[in-house]
Amino acid sequence: MSRLGQLTTSRIAQLRQALRLLPAGTKAGIGWAILWSLVIAGCVVWAIYSWTNHGSKKYGPDGSVLISTFITLYGLFFGGFGVLAGFVRKAPYIRLRPPW
Repeated sequence: MSRLGQLTTSRIAQLRQALRLLPAGTKAGIGWAILWSLVIAGCVVWAIYSWTNHGSKKYGPDGSVLISTFITLYGLFFGGFGVLAGFVRKAPYIRLRPPW
């Protein structure tokens, strides 16, 4: 076996050993993250190659369309953070009993 094959095999063995040490929930989370990443990447590739532009090639869209799109997306982005901030709350203050 070549040196490159030995390095690859030893790296795979190290990865398998590291995966064995992880809890089952972490393994499932990594698996779901990889699965959804592949699904989203497939959807993006499909959308890119299936999209056709039926608009005029002589005139492009007005600049205000681009600006309003970014304003809308930033508004949704910050609005989403506002909703998430509502779920996060400060831990309640805990009063300690007097020692007597």
